[in-house]
Amino acid sequence: MPIDITFQIIMAIDIIFTLKTAFNKKFEITIDMKEVMIDYMDTRFFFDILSVLPLDYFLLIFGVDQQTIAWVRVFRILKLYKPFDYIKIWRKHSNVKIALFTLFLLSVLFVVISHLMG
Repeated sequence: MPIDITFQIIMAIDIIFTLKTAFNKKFEITIDMKEVMIDYMDTRFFFDILSVLPLDYFLLIFGVDQQTIAWVRVFRILKLYKPFDYIKIWRKHSNVKIALFTLFLLSVLFVVISHLMG
């Protein structure tokens, strides 16, 4: 439970940082805060908010069964787009060979799948 709360706090802080991060728009870096916020609200803000809300704790208070709570926790997967963005940036700006990079991604995928399978 403390780990869940810690990660939810980290994801909430990430939302704040993303609201203040410039982005690439038509091959031009946009740093205007208003445009950055509008773009974020139009694209990923909904998914980030849905993944950070502690819906499972609210349902626990109302006495909902554990299986339903487990399905509600699936919304946290919506935040998985973030590592893929970092991977895209890393591939674009690094000199790592494609075979080494693919090996790294496969090993990460193996860890994730083994975690999900228990």
